[in-house]
Amino acid sequence: RVLEQTGLSLDDIGLFELNEPFAVQVLTWCDGLGVEPGDERLNPYGGAIACGHPLAATGVRLMAQLAYGFKERPRARYGLTALCVGMGMGAALVWENLRG
Repeated sequence: RVLEQTGLSLDDIGLFELNEPFAVQVLTWCDGLGVEPGDERLNPYGGAIACGHPLAATGVRLMAQLAYGFKERPRARYGLTALCVGMGMGAALVWENLRG
C-alpha cells in the first residue's frame, strides 16, 4: 500500500529493511510481492535474527540500518522499512536518500 501511496514500484526501491524476528515473515513477504529471498537489497545486514530485536526500538534500528545502507549505496534513491507492530498491525515507510 505504501508503494501505491508514493507512486513507486518495487523496482524503485534500492534497499529493504524488514523486521525479521522470524525468518518466515521475510519469506512470506518475498512470496507475496515476488521478491527473491536472496535479493541483495533485502536486509543486507541480516535483519533482526542477526542484529537483534530491541523491544520498543525496532523501528529505530531499521531506520539506522537503512541510513547506513544509503551511505554505503549512494545510488539507492529510495529505501523501505516495514515492521509488525503486534495484534495483527504493521507499518511501512518509504525513505528518500538525499545524498544520491
